[in-house]
Amino acid sequence: MKLKPMQYAASILFAGSAAAAPVHFQTNAPDGLMAMVSQPLDATLVENEVADDFTLQAPTRLTRASFTGLVPNSAGPGPNNVERVAVEIYRVFPLDSTVPASGAVPNRNNSPSDVAFATRDSSLPSLTFTTTQINPAFTAAASIVDNLRPAAGSAGPVNGTEVQIDVVFDEPIVLPAGHYFFVPQVTLDTNNFYWLSAPKPIVAPGTPIVAPFTDLQAWVRDNSLAPDWLRAGTDIIGGAPAPTFNAAFALDGVEDTVHFATNDSDDRMAMGTVTQNDVEAADDFVLADATQITHATFTGLLAPTGAPGTIPNVDDVEIEIYRVFPFDSDTTRVIGVPARGNSPADNVFDARDSGAVNDGVAEVTVAFTVLADPVTVASSVLDHLQPAAGSDGAVTGQKVLFDVTFDPPITLAAGHYFFKPAVASNNSVFYWLSSPRPITSPGTPIVGATDLQAWIRDDLLAPDWLRVGTDLIGGATPPTFNATFSLDGIREQIFHDGFQ
Repeated sequence: MKLKPMQYAASILFAGSAAAAPVHFQTNAPDGLMAMVSQPLDATLVENEVADDFTLQAPTRLTRASFTGLVPNSAGPGPNNVERVAVEIYRVFPLDSTVPASGAVPNRNNSPSDVAFATRDSSLPSLTFTTTQINPAFTAAASIVDNLRPAAGSAGPVNGTEVQIDVVFDEPIVLPAGHYFFVPQVTLDTNNFYWLSAPKPIVAPGTPIVAPFTDLQAWVRDNSLAPDWLRAGTDIIGGAPAPTFNAAFALDGVEDTVHFATNDSDDRMAMGTVTQNDVEAADDFVLADATQITHATFTGLLAPTGAPGTIPNVDDVEIEIYRVFPFDSDTTRVIGVPARGNSPADNVFDARDSGAVNDGVAEVTVAFTVLADPVTVASSVLDHLQPAAGSDGAVTGQKVLFDVTFDPPITLAAGHYFFKPAVASNNSVFYWLSSPRPITSPGTPIVGATDLQAWIRDDLLAPDWLRVGTDLIGGATPPTFNATFSLDGIREQIFHDGFQ
């Protein structure tokens, strides 16, 4: 086994939005066709790895696994001689691999990668296991043991006790959606452990692998073959046609997606937030734990500045994250606004831009949809950012939903933050639309903190901010506004496998 270097990273979860939809994947029960040795390297054993594939439709926290194997009769009485269990997760070649491959094997397409993406081991310990006898007299018609070369053929039938090994990951394995290989390895007190084959393709009550993925066959390797792999059926057994095998296993976990959203726009207020005017509006969200934000949406008005009939265009989208004052702020200076408590900080904490920045690569991809045209909002703020200035008046334009994907994701620790989108256009002004405050279902109410109102500033006001409702609009009972946006991300652990 070769494992990618482990990294330690902050992880995240949106307050009040922990997604816990169960995830289950399984192949079918053993078919008795093939038994493949799979055991970890130790002082007396040569390492053998057998890999079979699975898919995840969403980011997932794997918490349990089970797999079915054979303990040979020569190893002694049934399941009680299992000493160690290890589980590895591989991605699909060419990920985590040297490219091009060595050329020493017939094919590496759709194989496991060179090195493991994640590993758990009862000897560390990072997993616990139990073993159950299923059938005391099981026979596999063929086996793969140690002669790992093309057309080597079967090592012959093998008899023994069919056992199911159930694994609990004490450190859950957090994986993005995608295609992976599962590799269980077992040390017995004597002899080899064999992982048993299952029918291919997977059929009900198993979990069929669906497009765009393909149900791949089992692959094998040992120390001498690594980092390459051979297909158990196509390469080692061979023939015309060659058999193909799955292996018998199941995985359980929960979807690890997280979601935060305010409510739909109420069209009471349009808040200018445009890069060309150096105007920015911000609204808050809370993270109860650490997270990678991968996706955001926000809704606003693109108000044309040209002749009637002008079709708005979008040149650039910028997303900034602020912490709450006094973080990232100069607390020694004189505040030039009525209040800074619960405002965004003086300085931005993190930012992404759809334009080519830094290394010349855009950090977000943007799509937008026109929801309605025209839409008129009775109140707006853009030009007169001073206390009690009131509304700049009605504004009319296209109501647009922006859909933003972050690459790389925005990684934040637990805490209270402000989200600020800005849009650049050479023929329109972007206004972020308000939403009801406080947030109610189906939005994500803020828990463990206060749902703060929207704030705004321009380059003359900076580094200070004004509250859109309380300061700018004012009145004996001033209104307060949220803004319309949503955030999606992946909850992670502090212990972070294989990600670069």
